[in-house]
Amino acid sequence: MFRFRCLLAAFIFGAMVAVGGVQATVAQEATPIPVPTPSAAGCDQMPAYTEARQTIQDELYLGIEAIFPEVGTPVLEHGDELLNAMFVMTPEQEMKLSDLYDATADKIERLDAPAIASFYDDQVVALYRVSAQAFEEAANTDLSTAGEKYGDTLGALGGAISSYGSAATAVCPAFADVVTIDQTQVGM
Repeated sequence: MFRFRCLLAAFIFGAMVAVGGVQATVAQEATPIPVPTPSAAGCDQMPAYTEARQTIQDELYLGIEAIFPEVGTPVLEHGDELLNAMFVMTPEQEMKLSDLYDATADKIERLDAPAIASFYDDQVVALYRVSAQAFEEAANTDLSTAGEKYGDTLGALGGAISSYGSAATAVCPAFADVVTIDQTQVGM
């Protein structure tokens, strides 16, 4: 997921620069997110938690496939096609992505996360919510505006997720499985 969000941010910024020549300044300046030091509390619960997160991620992929039926399936194997489709997506597709990302955030939020995953999940949920807002903004305005408004925030959240994921994996190697799930999307 983090890598997909980075792809989304790069996509929005790339479109912003290519289409409008917009300066790299961003309207919504993101405050750096302090990342706590994880403890191994709840590490023994990671296998069940990882399974639940994988189910949510699989549902996300199916939702993306439904929004972009012209992209080959599974979408994990057709990342270039998906990126091309996203460059020409309609406002309706952007709104569907917004709804899908909000629904995914809701599902993750409802999970009973082990203590070690609590901060990580909060940031992942926030990342999905901001991504949903960015897609909605793009549907109502354009990608340049969405990039200006949400790019820094997406980057800050992604950085916090990445930093915490690495630190959590160091104290609980099983945490790496959740990080892998979240990073798989861009391996498409």
